[in-house]
Amino acid sequence: MLNVSNLPTSSGVYLFKNGEGNILYVGKALNVRVRVTSHFQKNVAAEKERLLGQYTKKVEVIPVTSELEALLLEAHLIKTNQPPFNTRAKDDKHPLYIKITRSDEYPRVFTVRREEEKGAVYFGPFPSSATVKQVLRFLRSIFPFDTQKTIGGQACFWAHIGLCNPCPSTIKKLPEKEGKLLKRVYRKNIQRLVAVLSRRTKWVKRSLLAEMREQSKKENFEEAAKIRDQIARLDYVTKEYRSVSSFLENPNLITDVYQNEVRNLTHFLASRVKYKKRLFTRIECYDASHTAMVYPTVGMVTFVNGEPEKKYYRKFRIYGKVIDDLSFLEEALRRRFAHKEWRVPDLVVIDGGKTQVGRARKVLKELRIRIPVVGLVKPLDNLVIPHKDGFQVLRVKDKLALSLLQRLRDEAHRFARAYHRTLRSRTLIPPKVSS
Repeated sequence: MLNVSNLPTSSGVYLFKNGEGNILYVGKALNVRVRVTSHFQKNVAAEKERLLGQYTKKVEVIPVTSELEALLLEAHLIKTNQPPFNTRAKDDKHPLYIKITRSDEYPRVFTVRREEEKGAVYFGPFPSSATVKQVLRFLRSIFPFDTQKTIGGQACFWAHIGLCNPCPSTIKKLPEKEGKLLKRVYRKNIQRLVAVLSRRTKWVKRSLLAEMREQSKKENFEEAAKIRDQIARLDYVTKEYRSVSSFLENPNLITDVYQNEVRNLTHFLASRVKYKKRLFTRIECYDASHTAMVYPTVGMVTFVNGEPEKKYYRKFRIYGKVIDDLSFLEEALRRRFAHKEWRVPDLVVIDGGKTQVGRARKVLKELRIRIPVVGLVKPLDNLVIPHKDGFQVLRVKDKLALSLLQRLRDEAHRFARAYHRTLRSRTLIPPKVSS
């Protein structure tokens, strides 16, 4: 079995290669190391997996920053390399594409196996129907679209759950003026969907931001809030999107980006904190989670060279009697730094403002640990930095430095909430009743 212990635990696209360097299989995973290991289990029953393990001599990984990015990159690599071990459709069927009609009054979105209709827009091919559905599920929640074969009857099922909104069948029954307005909204959704699949995400975001500002000026705050939510979902799905070609030109692209983030954050803080480190290579971030102060938890995540190192993550269930966020943070920090065998970080980031940063500094000072502590607050580009006269609240204008801080905060928030939900769910499981 190949040694896969050095593979990353983050998301990425992986390539199995034979001794001559030819690609045998392309896959994607949220945790590359775990997924690749599963291919080489001794008890795999599938003949394909056994042969793949036999012929594979090398595994290469291309890190990515979003699931959508992984889906599109995987499809591109399969299309251009046609790896023999990738799942092929039965009966020699063609691979799947996303098809968007253009000649219809209301463009529709389908999955097809052939590029047959002139004038339609096609994206793909994708390696499996599950992949196509996953792409469309991501995007349909942001830009709802229609999949009906005929339009004009009752509103479709998807309209009732907000995934075909506005529904063409409903628009058809409206007065002309109102119908025209909603038709424009529908076609704008399709236009933005096409743009995202064409890797023009920045243009889509600019368009949404302009529309949100316009609605705010008109005091249409409900509409502005809907657009804000669209932008947030788009940010999540396509976070730090980069084109397929950029990954192929530099397979270490994400590693390079992360290292640049570390360098820029260090440069930003160098003149503002007292610490004689060349780079903040090891950073810990803390966040608390609870429901009305019940089952409080604090999550600690560790990034090394800008990348999450999950083996250094720690979760703390809070047992203290005082119930407030500051006490939760203090207990977690005291317990964490009581472990002398755990390496001390170069920087501590707190999801919080002046009071949280102040309490963290107090704890470290009492423990005689001299490392800088900063806090990330709303608006999400503001950093709280201790100063001789109190605190400075500075806007982080450097995009790379801000990206690292936000990734730290988001991961700490996710990790803390996941542990809190685990503790809370245990109380919802009814006890077994003996017969």
